[in-house]
Amino acid sequence: MASAHRLAYDRPAVPDAKQSAERRWGGWSSWLARRRVRIALGLLALAVAVRVALPPVLRRVIVSQANAALAGRLEVGDVDLWLVRGGAALKDVALRAENAPPTDPPLVAFQRLYVRVGWLPLVRRTLRVKDFALDGLAVNVDRLQSGALVLPALRPGPPKPEAKPAPPSKPWNVVVDRAALRAGHLRLRDYVVEPPEPVELVLAALELKSFSFQYGTGSEPGHGVIEARFADGTVRVETTVATRSDGFAVDARVEVTNLPLDRTQVHVPALGWSAFRGRLDAALAARLEPGANPVLGGTLALRDLAVEVPGTEEPALAWRRLDLDVETLDAAARHARVRRVALDGGAVLVRPRETPPLPLLAGRPSAAGAAPPAPPPEGAPAPWTWSVAKLEVSDTLAKVFLEPPPLEIRIVKATVADLSSAAGSPATVALELREGEGTIALDGTVELDPLAAHLTARLDRLALGRLVAATGAAPVLLPGGALGGQLTIAAEHPALVVSGQLALADLQVAPREGQDFSLAWKQLDLGIREIRVPGVLPGEPAAPAEPLRIDLERLHLSNPSIALTRTSEGIVLPTAGAPAADAAPPPADAPPPAGAAAPAPAGAAAPAPAGAGGRPLALTLANLDLEGGQVSVLDRTTKPFYQGRLAAIRLAVHGLSYPETVFDDVALSLRAPGNAPLSVKGTRSGGRIRLDASGERIPLTQFNPYVTASGYSIARGAASFGSKARWETDRYDSETTFRLAGLDLAGAEGDSLFAQHFGVPLTLALGLMRDVHGVIALTIPVSGDRRGGAQVDVGAVITEALRHAIVNALASPLRLIGAVAGGDDKVDATPEPIACAPGRPEVAAEARTRVEQLGTVLGSAPALRLELKGSAGGPDVRALQEAAILGDLAADKGALGTLRNLASRGTRSAIRDALAARASGKSAELSPELQKTLDEWAAERKVSDGDLRALAAARAARLQSLLVQEHGIPAERLALGEPAVDREAGRPAVAIALAAGR
Repeated sequence: MASAHRLAYDRPAVPDAKQSAERRWGGWSSWLARRRVRIALGLLALAVAVRVALPPVLRRVIVSQANAALAGRLEVGDVDLWLVRGGAALKDVALRAENAPPTDPPLVAFQRLYVRVGWLPLVRRTLRVKDFALDGLAVNVDRLQSGALVLPALRPGPPKPEAKPAPPSKPWNVVVDRAALRAGHLRLRDYVVEPPEPVELVLAALELKSFSFQYGTGSEPGHGVIEARFADGTVRVETTVATRSDGFAVDARVEVTNLPLDRTQVHVPALGWSAFRGRLDAALAARLEPGANPVLGGTLALRDLAVEVPGTEEPALAWRRLDLDVETLDAAARHARVRRVALDGGAVLVRPRETPPLPLLAGRPSAAGAAPPAPPPEGAPAPWTWSVAKLEVSDTLAKVFLEPPPLEIRIVKATVADLSSAAGSPATVALELREGEGTIALDGTVELDPLAAHLTARLDRLALGRLVAATGAAPVLLPGGALGGQLTIAAEHPALVVSGQLALADLQVAPREGQDFSLAWKQLDLGIREIRVPGVLPGEPAAPAEPLRIDLERLHLSNPSIALTRTSEGIVLPTAGAPAADAAPPPADAPPPAGAAAPAPAGAAAPAPAGAGGRPLALTLANLDLEGGQVSVLDRTTKPFYQGRLAAIRLAVHGLSYPETVFDDVALSLRAPGNAPLSVKGTRSGGRIRLDASGERIPLTQFNPYVTASGYSIARGAASFGSKARWETDRYDSETTFRLAGLDLAGAEGDSLFAQHFGVPLTLALGLMRDVHGVIALTIPVSGDRRGGAQVDVGAVITEALRHAIVNALASPLRLIGAVAGGDDKVDATPEPIACAPGRPEVAAEARTRVEQLGTVLGSAPALRLELKGSAGGPDVRALQEAAILGDLAADKGALGTLRNLASRGTRSAIRDALAARASGKSAELSPELQKTLDEWAAERKVSDGDLRALAAARAARLQSLLVQEHGIPAERLALGEPAVDREAGRPAVAIALAAGR
């Protein structure tokens, strides 16, 4: 109880409400009465008044000052201030072009600009931006056709007094804690393009964090980060600034992710592109040290690129991805070092017949024909030096438009390592190209300064048909043909050298129109020792006389076949196709291309064969081997057309050399038309060449289309020949033997033509030249010299030799039977008659040898026939008279009545004995008195023409009997002709006329 009482007693009394109010007012009054409190309250009231009045004033000042300085109109919606926090904000700001219509959008506008700075750092000469925010930025700019941007210009102001140099002072530091741009919008109306092209760029967010720029060696490095969004792509820039004793060191890193590049081509209309698409990724780093050149490095990737140009249905250039990894890029030192360049999934269009050949560059103003670049001015900076550690290209397609369909050349994979601009620096190259099923692979090294290369090329199943068809310039089509092989290429001054092996399989060549020509083979193998081409590489030019050298180890050709057609205009060969429709012809007065030879004047001799660039050609071939060859010929100049075929052709040549035109040995064998074997062999020893040729049983009936024009046709027959020829330095000679077996002709219209040239009809000539086996043999010797470098017309020489051979073959048997050669190498085929005894049918004793020769000729020429014509004349009349007198004297009857003036019997006996001696072929002379008596007796004897005709017929029959009985000549080959009687010029003989039988 006591305790409770004490507590109640000790508790203070509670004042009432009035007392409490008076007590509180008295406290405030005493507090307000204080001087400091009153000053503070006054300042507070002033601050509030300033805060309320300052934003409108500040707004008007900003607008008036901006409009005075800029040739435009600035509008500010509101100004907010946070003086204690150091913040300020501008709202609804718009900058319009001067005199712009109200409906035009402002050049620059934003919804809100907020800046907050720190007060205390200002004392330490540091501007610290704690927060910077720009919301709803909108930029609307026009670009004129000149490329200039339409922006408000500065108004001209009064001249500023010359600034006095400020005393040195401590520089300000700058620190930005955070800066942001939100909902930005950039709109560009580009009048460079017609019609004007609007371009919009949305900056969804851009941020800068923790950026500082501080002086002093003890200052911490400044950092800054800027992030920007462009559609679905982002750009992030991170910078670091460090203080050095002699300046600032700046490190910057730019990261770009999925940045869209669509439609950027509209801002560079000079390119002539109609569309551009692509995405950019990058991670770049830049560094700048005081007193040093800025250095750039990093990676860049351009993805899904597509460049379209007018007039094409597909992109002129495209790729899936291009990666670039730059180790160092020093623009001031003009040096670049690249770690890697990689292109994947590329595609490019190429039109070689157009200018420029890349449609990608067709829109450039200078593409049609740019002037050559001017030489660099004196004192120009040194050229760039660079290196690329690795260059990669994969799955890239070049579509070449020449003739439809386009040629598609795909780079399957290409790698170049250690490529550099340094002189003498080799780069390793590996390349694989594919066209259809064919591939080309290259491996080796390449140098750029000086230009040189050492490469190995491998070709496999490369179809020539598509390559040739794509050019459109070749006069033929290649339905088949696959190229393969391996080549070693050494391109190093002074010459380009190629060696290796090539193979071309299953070649087929056909003309673009018609079927008058074809060429094919199964396999061509070419072994190349060396092909040396001088003067094609940069450097000291090669001597003009240095030849293009082709040294081949082997050329093997298997199963070649060629079909040729001859018309009235000559052999039908493929002709060059017409130039492309889009290729303009060169001007008539256009100079020849660089390096081309000027046209030869009219009438000038054709130059000697030359190689590339007009150089002479030097060719050597160690081994040429051709097997299974075939040549088909169709001659349309004859009626009917001639068709023939050479088959089973085999050719072997060793040691062939040009222009020396020499060889070690040659062998040719084939089956001529009619399956006749033909062969040629040749050898060379020093300056002497020997050739042996032969052909057996060549059917002649197949040549009727060429013979019928002469009035004959060949019914049957075969030809064989053998020839030996020898060439020396200053002379040549040959001997050729022709054998015509079983030759039989039909028709006689050509006899007169042959007779004009050789003096006898052709049928008779053949009959004369056939031997007992029905074979005609001709030997044709040809010889001459080439002194003084004279050229030999071999055709004319052989023709003349053949003519002499025919004449000699005809004259030989004709001489035996009394015929002689006429003038102009013609034959007189009229033998001398065989003499008979006067008045008797028997052959004269001196003519018996002629009969034996005639029998020999008939025996050796089974086809020869004779017509025997007996003749009688004056000598036969006297012989018949004397024979009649001898008969009367021998009978000794009626003599006194018949023979008048006969003096005595002795006279009669003397005349009888003389006539008997003459009748037996002996010589008997009479005295003049007895001769006179005999003449008187003979005059009284009458001999009729019938008597003479009977004698002439008996003579022909007698000669026929001799040839049949003594020489075995069939009687059917000896025809008896009509007897001839001529009392004045007739001779006691049998005339022989030649005829040919079957």
